[in-house]
Amino acid sequence: LLAGILAGAGAAVISQPGDVILSKLCGGSAVARLETCYLSVSAVYESLSIQQLFAGLTPRAAMCAAICAGQFFMYEALRPTSNPSLFFAPPED
Repeated sequence: LLAGILAGAGAAVISQPGDVILSKLCGGSAVARLETCYLSVSAVYESLSIQQLFAGLTPRAAMCAAICAGQFFMYEALRPTSNPSLFFAPPED
């Protein structure tokens, strides 16, 4: 569970700024209507502060941590019920 919690929280921290920029671009702001994608992303990035890029990180990290921990738990709980020989060749002696 701890590995899932750390993986989810880490993923939230890494992806938060990109998701904020994407939300601003999809929101239809005047900054987002430039000729190229690079110019649009650059303009949105320059208009935001670090605090704005990471706004809402705590609830997002908690949500992602819970989801990843749940996925890790389900994998570990269901792994004994699977038959690995269906997916992998048995080791040769």
